[in-house]
Parts: sequence; structure tokens; C-alpha cells
Amino acid sequence: MLYCSYGNAWRITKDKSYLPVLEEGAQHLYNRFSTKTGVIRSWDFGDHWKFPVIIDNMMNLEYLYWAGTEFKKPVYRQAANTHALTTMKHHFRPDYSSYHVVDYDPVTGKVRSKETHQGLTHESAWARGQAWGLYGYTMCYDNSRNPQFLQQAQHIARFIMTHPGCPKTRYRYGILMCTMR
Repeated sequence: MLYCSYGNAWRITKDKSYLPVLEEGAQHLYNRFSTKTGVIRSWDFGDHWKFPVIIDNMMNLEYLYWAGTEFKKPVYRQAANTHALTTMKHHFRPDYSSYHVVDYDPVTGKVRSKETHQGLTHESAWARGQAWGLYGYTMCYDNSRNPQFLQQAQHIARFIMTHPGCPKTRYRYGILMCTMR
């Protein structure tokens, strides 16, 4: 929420009044990171979750990379990398579809459950979550140059583009295009 609004305001205007809000927000986001779980906690609600992490968090990592550089806090960039690697390990199924929520034990760091809060079923592929994963890993690669992140983005894109529910695809000018069936 902050990086899209205040981050773009800073990027466009270079008005330094946006920076304190961005710095404080990045610190709060970083404070939600656990070295035990290796991820950033998403929510503080839910009766049955202990340390819920949603795929949506991949959208926050671009902000942490930027803030790590801007505010000279390399731990932010390290947290972003660790979160992305841990999410890659636990949020994705073998076909590269993702779970919406992965709940961790904050003491042991182990996964307690993999489920959904907004999708159809725990094992369904939630389209919006897939898009967040794709964008997040693309930006992680752009910021870190870790080839694992680019490969993950490519796998997610392939899952989306070859899903039976996706419109028919074809190549035009070397670009994968979707056409309606």
C-alpha cells in the first residue's frame, strides 16, 4: 500500500517529505520478518493461524529491496531474498500453482498448514495469487539477479499460460499472446 502510493509519489516528484513515511513503513514491514520461519508475517488475525503468510506478500518485496538500498539497510534486501526463497519452497505445488496461505509455527519455523482464505478450495489455484507470485518473482530477479527467481517466474508464467482455463495461446513477434477461444 505504501510503495504504490508514496513510492510512486517519491519517484515522480522527488519530494523528500515522502521519505519518512516510506522509511517507517519499510521498518514496520521488516519487523514482521522472522528469521525462524524465514518469511514475513501477513496477518495478525485468525483463530487457527499462528504465523500466516499469504502469497500476496510477494508484492511487498520490491519495496523492501528499494528501501534496503535507499535507506542503506542491507537486512531489508536479505529479508526479501529469504522470504522469496522460503515462499518458493513452501507456497508452490509441483505444477507451480500456489497456495494462498501457508501457516508456520513461529517457534519451530515448520509449516503447520497450507490453505486458502479467499480461494475456492485449499488445493485450488487462485488466479490473483498466481499473478502476485509471477510479479513478485520477476521483481525479485530484477533486484537480486538470482536466477532462481527468474526460473520461478517462468514456471509460474508457464502454469498460467498452459492452464486449461486460460485462453488459447500463440506466439506473435516472438511474444506469447493470449487469444480468446
